[in-house]
Amino acid sequence: MGSPSKDTRPEVKEFAQAIAAFRLEQIARLQEVARAENVTLPEDKQLGHQVVLENLEPLDFLALSRRYAEIQVQVLKQEILGYQAAERSSDEVPIRLAVETLPQFQDRLDAARIMLQAVEP
Repeated sequence: MGSPSKDTRPEVKEFAQAIAAFRLEQIARLQEVARAENVTLPEDKQLGHQVVLENLEPLDFLALSRRYAEIQVQVLKQEILGYQAAERSSDEVPIRLAVETLPQFQDRLDAARIMLQAVEP
C-alpha cells in the first residue's frame, strides 16, 4: 500500500464508480429520448472536456482526488442549471426529462460535496 499522498481516497473511488454508472444510465436515457424525438446528439468529446483531462494528468493522487471532486461539483451544478432551464420549457419532453432527472442530479451533487469535504486539506 502506498503513502497517503499516493493513494486515491476511498470516498473518491466510490463516487467515481457511482457517477460512471449514473452517466451510462443518463446517456442511455438521453439517447432514448433523442431517438423518440428524432434528435441527433453530438458524439465528439467537447474541447473543454479535453482541457480538463489534460490539466488532471500531472497531479499526484491526493491532488487529483481534490481536483476531481472540485470538477464534479462544478459540472453537476451546471447540469442542474440546464435541467432547471428545461423545466421552464414550453415542450413537454424536456420538462418530463428534467422532472425525472433533477432529483438524481441533486443527490449526486450532495455526494460530490461530501466527497470534496473529505479530500480538502
